[in-house]
This record gives sequence, structure tokens and C-alpha cells, in this order.
Amino acid sequence: MENIEKTNLYEKVSSYIRLYYFNPEEESSVVCESEAPSYSRYSESKACKEEPPTRGRQKYAPKLPSDFSSSVIDRLEDSFGTLLIRHIRDKGKTNADVYKDANIDRRLFSKIISNDGYSPTKGTVLALAIALKLNLDETTSFLKSAGYALSHSSKADLVVEYFIDNADGNYNIDVVNDALEYFGQPTLGSRL
Repeated sequence: MENIEKTNLYEKVSSYIRLYYFNPEEESSVVCESEAPSYSRYSESKACKEEPPTRGRQKYAPKLPSDFSSSVIDRLEDSFGTLLIRHIRDKGKTNADVYKDANIDRRLFSKIISNDGYSPTKGTVLALAIALKLNLDETTSFLKSAGYALSHSSKADLVVEYFIDNADGNYNIDVVNDALEYFGQPTLGSRL
């Protein structure tokens, strides 16, 4: 990618970060739930409260229903490895295509799909989402299955979200990693 193209791309990513980044340590960062879509950053206004209202502490823990354990098991979702295999099949890819496109080791990939209890890092999950060319909704669900979420208080998450949301079918882990490095964030997968 040429330097001029990279500069334009990084300017677009910077604009995306400025639009959505919420840093609670900045005094002027206040989110107005009544006025704004979720995660948007707004300047302080009279209608906004700086701190959300606090709820009183509960005196007693709620009593759990007698069939609590069976209702929890009924709501148990597929493991991350199972969901990964389903996405690979649905996208018509091979395992080798996915772990190569995600820049992750074959042994790590094998551990993820063969061990239901294995929890990959968030960076690995995002690298796999990019390799699978998942859209933003699919990526959110994919992250959730591994116990993670995209956060608008993380610049790294916003950079990755930008590429997923604005990829136009051109998902490339190397381009995403270049942008992450440019913004001083950790890269995804194992950089080769």
C-alpha cells in the first residue's frame, strides 16, 4: 500500500476514533443517553449528568428458583470452537485458509476447535473474525461466544471495528495490523 493511500486510510480511522472514542478520564467526555445513539461522545451540556445515578444496594439476595441449574443449562450457547467451525463451513473456507488468513499458528487453531473449554485471547478472536470476513453483527456475536465485546473505550477495538464496518469485502489482517501499529495498539494474530 502506498504512503499516500495509508495516510488517507489512517485519517479516516482517526476520524472514526474521534467520533466514537469515549475516555471517562477526560472531563468533557459525557454520554447523553437521551440525546445520542449508543456509544457516541458528546460535550457536556446542561441536560447531561456527569455520573449515572447510583442504585441503592440490595439488602437481600434474590431467591433462586428451584430449577435454576436446569434453566441455565437450557440457555447455554454453543462453544466458541463450535461457532468457529460453523462459520468456516458457512463461508466455504478450509481450516488452513482461516488460520493462515488470521496469522495464527496451526497448533493454536487446532487447540481452539478441539477443546470446548479453551478460551482464546480477544486478539485471536478478532483475527479469526477478520479471516472469516464476518460483518459487525457476526463479529459481535463471535466475540460474545468467547466472552468478549468490542468497546468504544478501546482505541484498538475502534480500529478493528472501523475495518470490519468499512471493509467493503476487503478484509486483510496485514492492513489492520499496520493501522493498529500506526495508532500504537497491539496487533492481531502472530505477526510474521
